Amino acid sequence: MHEADAAKARAGARAAAEVRSGMVVGLGTGTTAAFAIRAVAARLLAGDVSEIVAIPTSNQTRDLAVQLGIRSSHMHEFRSKIIPRLKKHTKTLYQKKLKSRDPHNGIAEFKQFVIDNVFIDEFENHPFIRSATDESNRAILLPKAKKIALQMISAWMNEVGRD
Repeated sequence: MHEADAAKARAGARAAAEVRSGMVVGLGTGTTAAFAIRAVAARLLAGDVSEIVAIPTSNQTRDLAVQLGIRSSHMHEFRSKIIPRLKKHTKTLYQKKLKSRDPHNGIAEFKQFVIDNVFIDEFENHPFIRSATDESNRAILLPKAKKIALQMISAWMNEVGRD
């Protein structure tokens, strides 16, 4: 194996070592990602991890993952697994805010808090709605994702008012 390939294999193995059971795992594209996918498959086969949801970034990645026995996911699973968690956390936080002394003060700050502390965690490695980092190296949602997040948060806040 050439030195470049050996370095890519080591990087892929390090990435695969970070995978934990139950995680949603984004599977990238390219030669280093292929090494990581093979390493994740080996961990699944060995029983080191289980029940991961793998989200491929390309058809080639999906094909490799399926060939190696890694279950792939599409937006349906994202909507059925991640969105309900976001909704539950958001509604719980908003219910607590409504019980505060001035529940309608600081709504914009509340929405930003939810984005920073709930959405970023879930979207961080998701290929459909990615987060990025700002100049201070803080995780942020990209503008399109932030717009979607704010719409969802507003709808969920309205649901709390009707509950």
